[in-house]
Amino acid sequence: MMKKILAIVLLLVLLVSGWFWSVSMQPDTTLRIDHPRIRLLPGGGPLAGYFTIINAGDHDLRLLTASSDAFARIMIHKSVRHAGQSSMAEQADGVAIAAGARLEFAPGGLHLMLMQAKQTMSIGDEVLISLEFSDSQDATRSIAVPFTVVPVQAQ
Repeated sequence: MMKKILAIVLLLVLLVSGWFWSVSMQPDTTLRIDHPRIRLLPGGGPLAGYFTIINAGDHDLRLLTASSDAFARIMIHKSVRHAGQSSMAEQADGVAIAAGARLEFAPGGLHLMLMQAKQTMSIGDEVLISLEFSDSQDATRSIAVPFTVVPVQAQ
């Protein structure tokens, strides 16, 4: 009888721990990064990273920072026009993504400024970039996103 009870308890422990493991391994479907790409510029200067953030969750998010072993530094920038002049403004506080919204990082607008590549890149290469987000409860999370290197004329 005691062996039977121990077997049942062990089975229950295994089932519950398996359930917790499967839940923890589920992908986060509330935050999605679409079409991540890096435009390859000739001459070895800074590169730009573009993508779309989709926040399908119930809470606002903020993209705080980006980092990669492939670059010395990554900054979040926005192209702006003022009095006929174009310039870039660093978004040092990050950028907000409202609940249920999408935010486009595209040429002429928001982009990642990828400084001092540590490796030679070719069209078709994948470069891993970590994006760090915070939510309205100040919890942070990072997601590693593979960015594809594309030609300069690609959007």
